[in-house]
Amino acid sequence: MVKRRTKAEWVEICAAFDASDETVANFSRKRGVSRSLLYGWRKRLTEERLPRSSKAATFVEVVDKLKDPSNSGRVIVRFRDVSVEFADGAPPIEWIAKLAAGC
Repeated sequence: MVKRRTKAEWVEICAAFDASDETVANFSRKRGVSRSLLYGWRKRLTEERLPRSSKAATFVEVVDKLKDPSNSGRVIVRFRDVSVEFADGAPPIEWIAKLAAGC
């Protein structure tokens, strides 16, 4: 009979796997868990930890307007409904990541 594990048990199993240097195949065989279930639970638990806005945040468009000489140095950062224009080049990538996380 197949043993059904609780979410708490999967949290422990996934944490142990993440802390190990083992392959999924070796870890699964030693622990007696299905590789596909381990993959599935790791994905599920990772998605649960992400803020809602991060789940849909997959792309931030950065438009460099250097092709037009009259816009020299201007950069526009667009993410969903937010558009921010910079006159002197792009901001640090960390700033763009914070913008994306907050939208």
